[in-house]
Amino acid sequence: MKSHKDTIFRETTKHPIHQERAQLFCESEYMVIFVNQDLLKYNIYAMELGKDTYVNGQKIYELKDNQLTFYYKDGKLKARGPFENGMLQGKWTFYRATGQLWEIGHFKNDLKDGSWVRYDRNDTIEYNETFQNGKICKK
Repeated sequence: MKSHKDTIFRETTKHPIHQERAQLFCESEYMVIFVNQDLLKYNIYAMELGKDTYVNGQKIYELKDNQLTFYYKDGKLKARGPFENGMLQGKWTFYRATGQLWEIGHFKNDLKDGSWVRYDRNDTIEYNETFQNGKICKK
């Protein structure tokens, strides 16, 4: 019998940009619900379930002074940005498990809004788009 993780991985990896994200999700302890394919939404879902630590005791997230920080199982920084009135706001920065910068993007009221830049493993820009109200702006 296939698990939810198997289904999520299969469906997500149909699009090459999401392969790395799918692998991160499949290695987690919690069931994942994708919302707009955003890595951060998994972590918000874990928060909503009241999960605050991984099985090994490492904090999943920390909210301090409207600054929300997510961690990998080993304690390395995963993502950080403003979280105000229960919503993602402003500039968010995402990191790979290696600690390398992965993506910088902006939210407004929980939706992508503004510049989103993603870097490959060679620190070269692989994706650079502008969003408004969660949708890519046409060029």
